[in-house]
Amino acid sequence: MRPPRLIINEEQFGIYHLISRIVDSSFRLDDIEKTTFENIMNKQALFCGISILTYIVMGNHFHIIVRVPPLNAKINIKTLIFRYRTLYGTDKTLELIKKWKIWKKKEMNKEIIEEQNIIKRRMHNISSFMKEVKQGFSKYYNKRHLRKGTLWEERFKSVIVEDKKEVLTISAIYTDLNSVRAGIVKDPRTYQWSGIAKAYSGNQTALEGILYIMKTNNTSQALQEYCALTARKGLIKKNGKLSLSETTYKNMIAYSNIDYGDLSDFSIGVITRGCFIGSTTFVDRMFLKYKNFFGSKRKSGARKLPFKINGIQLYALRQLRKEPVTVVKQSS
Repeated sequence: MRPPRLIINEEQFGIYHLISRIVDSSFRLDDIEKTTFENIMNKQALFCGISILTYIVMGNHFHIIVRVPPLNAKINIKTLIFRYRTLYGTDKTLELIKKWKIWKKKEMNKEIIEEQNIIKRRMHNISSFMKEVKQGFSKYYNKRHLRKGTLWEERFKSVIVEDKKEVLTISAIYTDLNSVRAGIVKDPRTYQWSGIAKAYSGNQTALEGILYIMKTNNTSQALQEYCALTARKGLIKKNGKLSLSETTYKNMIAYSNIDYGDLSDFSIGVITRGCFIGSTTFVDRMFLKYKNFFGSKRKSGARKLPFKINGIQLYALRQLRKEPVTVVKQSS
């Protein structure tokens, strides 16, 4: 039996870093398919009432950082109908409303409430969101390529992220720099299947995500600061090619400190596999909440990351012993 998906709690908004890979990590997605994935993702987010803070769709995997309302938050009928329409369209929504009116005349109020609750249970739920996104895209992809079978490698990964600017910024920038880390672009704003590119082009939803991450209402200030933080400082020209600067490399080998922009040079497993990430207080609190899931031998929660990012010390639940940090070779 699979262990239950860990959530921050049922009465509080939660921030989650969600990751999933294509089977065999093969590079299958072309530009049209990445755009289709975005459309499915955005529709499901609207239906689920989930805010996408930033994301990136790569050729063989994706990252999405979301803010999710409490599971037990009340959803009135007006909101339910609006969200249903965003996913299923006007015709199906009118059919649903018509059916409920007929049921009401027949005094089938219990049946109406049951069906509404079934719909509501799919909202404010990261498991439902990811299931619908991955299954919806799989159907599209398999039909397009005349194939059958699974498209995704395994159960999606999720990391609960502390809702603080410094923690959110690290997770978000790490996500938006995937395209740079892969050597596809030098400026993350030019990779169109990402939150930073959409925000920079003026997409309102993406801008709202950056505003939330940067904890400000000033759009120009948030964009300027966020984009500046993604600038790469650890690269130098060597024989006409970009390579890691000696300073950046030595800093990481010594596990001391790296700048935000240098996250493009390293794959840091704990950011995507740390279970919880944030301050020691936050991680310890989450550990105590889910202590029974980690065995009787585990006495404490927070594990200190062996380096700082922009001078910020983070903690995670898991201390990765195998390749916690990997240097990414940059293309010319």
